[in-house]
Amino acid sequence: MRTALAELSGNKSPNIVTMVNTAEPYEHWEKICGKGRIIPAFPGAGGSFEGRVLKAALVPKIIQPTTFGEINGNKTSEAAVLADIFRNAGIPYQIVKNMHDWQLCHLAMVVPIADAYYEADDPENAGTEKALMLRTAQRIKRNFRILRRIGIEICPSKMNLFRIVPTAVLGMGLGLVFQSDFGNVFMYRHSMNAPDEMRRLHRQFYGFIKNAINGIV
Repeated sequence: MRTALAELSGNKSPNIVTMVNTAEPYEHWEKICGKGRIIPAFPGAGGSFEGRVLKAALVPKIIQPTTFGEINGNKTSEAAVLADIFRNAGIPYQIVKNMHDWQLCHLAMVVPIADAYYEADDPENAGTEKALMLRTAQRIKRNFRILRRIGIEICPSKMNLFRIVPTAVLGMGLGLVFQSDFGNVFMYRHSMNAPDEMRRLHRQFYGFIKNAINGIV
């Protein structure tokens, strides 16, 4: 990402919209391409290539619309223009106050999900492995409890359910989602097609947590 931003730093466009998973503070990126230029975002879509054909779909709005927001938390004209683009294209979206917190909460969920596929005896049927689903539920709950403890706002607020729901119930729910068409399109395919990315995010996310607990971040 830093390489891409360095190449874009001389571009005359006033803003650069980034749509990537990261636990890195966006201020680091601003140092590369200029303060106020970055509008961090994340797409509410998923899928994979089947041969040379892209099989993709929008994530249901109730689960995760395309998300973006200004780094400083303000609502600016640039964000309003971006909102208009998504609205006119018929793409569900939401604007959040703190994209860094949102990204961390997103990773707190998706990193253990990807890890589950990599640990499964049969990744495509990972949802049938009850012990694995229970372990995944424990990891997700732990992640959200730690994020809350180090001062990260749980965003969106519905993510607090991961902290509250009993581990056994969450494990059963994960098993159903893993076995669903939604899980196949938006979880299994991405995890299996992007293992290097997800393992990098695993290191980045847990490294961030470790540094935060030690008072480094």
